[in-house]
Amino acid sequence: MNSLKQQEEDYFLNESNLLPSIEISQPTILNRRLPYVDQPSTPNLELQTLYPSPPTTGGGCGNSPDHHHRMQISIPTHSFIQSTAFDTPSPSKPTIRNCNVYLMSLLLSFGLGILLTYSLNPFINSSISSLSSPSALLPNWIKPSNHEYIQTVSSTPTPNSTNQTYSILDQDYVYLPNNYESINYNTSNYPILNLIKLAQEAWQSKLDSQSKTFQQAVTEYAKRYKRLPPKGFKDWFEWCLKNKVVLIDEFDRIHQVIEPFWALPPHVIRNRSEIVGLDDAFTIMRVKDGKVTVTGKKKDAGRTKDQLNLLKKFIQFLPDVNITMSHHDGPSVFMDYQTKQKHINYAREGKVIPEEEVDLVEDNAALTGFLGACSPDSPMRMYSNGILKSFSPEFGSKGYIGLNHSATMNMCLHPEWQSLHGFTSWSGPRPGVLRPIFSFAQQPSFTSDLLISPLEQFEDVLINSKDFKPWAKKTESKRLMWKGTATGVWFDRLSQWRNSHRFRLHSLGQFNQTDLMGSIKVLNVSRASDTGKEEVIRVVNRKVRFNELVKRYLNVGFVGKLGQCSVEDGSCEKVGQEIEFGDYVDWEYQNNHKYVLDIDGNAWSGRFRRLLGSNSLVFKSTIWPEWYQDRIQAWFHYVPIKIDYSDLLDLMSFFTGDLDGKGGFDGLAEQIAGNGKAWVDDHFRFEDVQAYMWRTYLEYARVSSDDRLEMNYNN
Repeated sequence: MNSLKQQEEDYFLNESNLLPSIEISQPTILNRRLPYVDQPSTPNLELQTLYPSPPTTGGGCGNSPDHHHRMQISIPTHSFIQSTAFDTPSPSKPTIRNCNVYLMSLLLSFGLGILLTYSLNPFINSSISSLSSPSALLPNWIKPSNHEYIQTVSSTPTPNSTNQTYSILDQDYVYLPNNYESINYNTSNYPILNLIKLAQEAWQSKLDSQSKTFQQAVTEYAKRYKRLPPKGFKDWFEWCLKNKVVLIDEFDRIHQVIEPFWALPPHVIRNRSEIVGLDDAFTIMRVKDGKVTVTGKKKDAGRTKDQLNLLKKFIQFLPDVNITMSHHDGPSVFMDYQTKQKHINYAREGKVIPEEEVDLVEDNAALTGFLGACSPDSPMRMYSNGILKSFSPEFGSKGYIGLNHSATMNMCLHPEWQSLHGFTSWSGPRPGVLRPIFSFAQQPSFTSDLLISPLEQFEDVLINSKDFKPWAKKTESKRLMWKGTATGVWFDRLSQWRNSHRFRLHSLGQFNQTDLMGSIKVLNVSRASDTGKEEVIRVVNRKVRFNELVKRYLNVGFVGKLGQCSVEDGSCEKVGQEIEFGDYVDWEYQNNHKYVLDIDGNAWSGRFRRLLGSNSLVFKSTIWPEWYQDRIQAWFHYVPIKIDYSDLLDLMSFFTGDLDGKGGFDGLAEQIAGNGKAWVDDHFRFEDVQAYMWRTYLEYARVSSDDRLEMNYNN
């Protein structure tokens, strides 16, 4: 069973080129299954080029009359070609003539699909919704322009309400391989607008589907995780209702990190917890009979006290359990793919790994570091084997993260980003056994830590809502603001610090050459009126010098001084001379910006809650899913940004207009900012973190207990 089965595929919105004809090519060597989508009616998609079924011995172009052949519609992304496959009846008598007819029919069908996708438009004739809807500011009537403009084309099929199966007639967009451009595209289906609309629908659907009664919650739990809830579940549920925890069912991430531990004998889990706790960087919180004691050299550290204060809120409801907590910012548990899959398979079969095998790992010398954590058919492994020759499009090609931001955090699916983040810009560690360590960060591709919430996010004294300016009073309305320290990577002669996420952002913000990169294309939506009465949305292609774009849209850079660096090899001195550090900025300065950026430091973000609650629109780029990841919606509460930042300027142009201030969607940006503020008030309270950690500890107490059956909920 493939670990990718636990990840929904993130489909990117990329540009394509409408070709004058469709070429039938030989099949590529790629024919891997895409990640599993947990819906039983959904067939897996396949990677193939557009290609008819091979001829039978009878000379026809299809299979025998009693079979079906599969038709692949190629869909390009910046990382690999995806295709939608669907069954069609084969000709009753396959012949060479039928083969020609088949090919002509295929071309006509594809052309019909193009016409239909242009004519079916979710924005035409749509009514304006309330201000809680991101689509509220879209015009009632959108007229396509008669002129030619270059526009981004989505390569994300729009999911229907029942499954994830796509055919060419179901899609809002047309996908053809070439060089990431589309001409004469129907501008009313601009992909950013479509994403925002779909995000609102997805969020509302999630809210509407939550359990309202305890029995519904038990049923939903059993449906999702194929087991009974843990002992103490009823107390937890009743407390959640009393404290207005809205998303009562959305705890899939807890299940994902706990599941492999079901394959270990409980005493092995407890023994490993004790051994890890001997390290100076770890603390053990021992809960027994409703009381807690703490051991370890960091038992008096601030993070220990934070977690103890949270634990004491519900300790009387917890079974006896020992909790080993890391004090590092980042994760600590790295497993190889084969060993982790073995744990998952045993767990799903209700079995325990034999005692003599629990310490075995696949330390394959041919799979250095991070490669060993990815499945053999993952893009990461195929890329390393030379199967995928070219992964990254040229800088500046347009594409947007889809509704599932978490899927983009899986580096096994996106090897083109590995070198662009400080945490992954090296080969990676050697694998080890599964250890029960509660950490503040988990990287879903590579690490298996149990996730806890860093409570420093609640210590910001400026989180009082009265300190935040309303949108209309923020005077810096055209540039994206980020000021931060040079963390996220260790600066020395061996590290690839120039590729790290924070340094690249700083360098982007300081770019001032007028001719080094020439000019690039930037998309912006402008409004015009052909008749004086009807509003028209046009997507304009405009060539602008790169330094002008940076000056217009970005206010980003390092502040302070270099800290995480090697003195011995001279990096502190030399890198410190190369980087131009700015002065620290106060809160009033940050609060005055309508658009703010949140990116990773060494691991999790300490400022996301404050930024999201500040009435500003938050752009977020990260590889770290946090405790709330199942409980927030990209494009409704914030704007997700790719690790390579190639979508950054395009999105700023969309929201704030072009270099002359024309176009833009300020009102739409205000709505998303308001949604983010409301989410913090309703879903990022201390009570919500408490509900998450309480349920996590219930799950862990059960899986580490000798009598797991007794630790099930039983009414």
